[in-house]
Amino acid sequence: MTDGTWDAFEPGAGAASANGMVNGTSAHAAVPALDIRHISMSFGPVPVLSDVDIAVMPGEIHGLLGANGAGKSTLVKILAGYHHPSPGSEADLWGRPVQFPLKHPERFGLVIVHQDLGLVENMTVLENFGAVIRFGSVRYRPVSWRKLRRDVTRRLEEFGVGVGLDDLMSTVTPGVRASVAIMRALESAQRAGAERVLMLLDEPTVYLGPGQREILFDLIRRLTRQGNSAIFISHRLPEVIDLCDRVSVLRDGRRVSTHETASITAAELVHQMLGYSVDQFYPDPEANEDPSSVLRLQAVSCGQLRSLSLSITAGEIVGVTGVPGSGVDDLPHLLSGDQRAAGGVVEVFGEDMTKTLNPRSGRGRGIVVVPADRHRHAVWLEGTSAENLTLGSVSKFFSGGRFHYGSERRYAAGALRQYGVRPTDPDRFLRTFSGGNQQKIVLARALESRPKILVLHEATQGVDAGGKKDILDLISAAARSGVAVVMSSTDYEELAHVCHRVVVLHEGAVAVQLSAPAITEDALSRAVQLQ
Repeated sequence: MTDGTWDAFEPGAGAASANGMVNGTSAHAAVPALDIRHISMSFGPVPVLSDVDIAVMPGEIHGLLGANGAGKSTLVKILAGYHHPSPGSEADLWGRPVQFPLKHPERFGLVIVHQDLGLVENMTVLENFGAVIRFGSVRYRPVSWRKLRRDVTRRLEEFGVGVGLDDLMSTVTPGVRASVAIMRALESAQRAGAERVLMLLDEPTVYLGPGQREILFDLIRRLTRQGNSAIFISHRLPEVIDLCDRVSVLRDGRRVSTHETASITAAELVHQMLGYSVDQFYPDPEANEDPSSVLRLQAVSCGQLRSLSLSITAGEIVGVTGVPGSGVDDLPHLLSGDQRAAGGVVEVFGEDMTKTLNPRSGRGRGIVVVPADRHRHAVWLEGTSAENLTLGSVSKFFSGGRFHYGSERRYAAGALRQYGVRPTDPDRFLRTFSGGNQQKIVLARALESRPKILVLHEATQGVDAGGKKDILDLISAAARSGVAVVMSSTDYEELAHVCHRVVVLHEGAVAVQLSAPAITEDALSRAVQLQ
């Protein structure tokens, strides 16, 4: 399908299947859950949204895609009431016209679940519900814990969310955490008087594995079968196609297309998001001509790794994948020195470091790790981009007993330009950058430390298509300069396009090994599923 297919889906028509239904709801007869028209907004003279029209029908799961800077975040913030769009912008929620800026969106049946979920880890599940519904609706009345417990239990049981109300949120699995966040938002909206709810889910799966994603998807499908609706924002195109009924694509602040997901491929979506084909998206892995081994693991056990043997040479990109529990998530912790090998041998440049490998000694031998969860383990969100770039290397900006802020800023500005971070502002707080640009800053800091072995754990997790291309280009360039790269990832498409080799783990050991050009997404998927 090509751009311009919106003509087949006039606002109010909906994502009808062959029988004109969306999850059991008559698409043509229903009032849209959301109907936005002529949404525009500028920051100063720069337009960020231009005349955007999107309709979401009752019972529909509607995907929203776009590269960094396409306007997704701005549209979310308009619907959240944070931004005020330009005059002439219009929106209806469940048939009710809304005024901008939108106040108390939950009263209109709109709830927003952000990437970080907004849960308090040192509170229980029940307390997290209580916090958002303000522990009762009558001022000064004591909290009725019995009623709250009864209401929350009914809510969770209704949709099959299995979690203990007295469990600390920090102990709950990621998939259930996301489900709790959605259930909490739903409860808030219905207590505010909403009969049906439009859920705006902004990257809720970014830290979820395949099994955890299915838990969340099952919940979303159950909710929409009851006539609720969802807008689903994700950088993982296969899950958008799998979950959503329709998908709208933004590019440069405009809606360029809307499609039924049954009639569009991931490659076509990439083309529409970026303006060029997927063949131009991935860098071509160059042949590795350096046979010298820089890292050798022999019968290593650590966490869920069992007798893992693997050797990596300079300039080689080796992918490591497998189902959760296979050990794929333990390898980065082993190589970073956060976890000690319980058995086997770990050699780095021929030196046995089985008993001596720790974060400090690893960095001394040139091992640099980019963790999967950047917010928890790699960035300081309240710090500036310059401060995040120089974490761990501030000593080089000290002289004469003084810290030279000007030198730090000049260094950071150059690094931001070199690694394609936008905007190139060293004084901007990291929390104001997009996920893709935050990840570029993390990778820039890693590469600026001149690694010899670069270990990447889900390197493009939570990154849009444009940012993903930039990051993969940087990784390939590092390999061409002689850096050995270990990519621990569950993104088969990414691994298939950038790796020289990919090993599939099963029960902590190498079960299958594929080498280019035999590495394909289908081959990896089959290899993982057959274990």
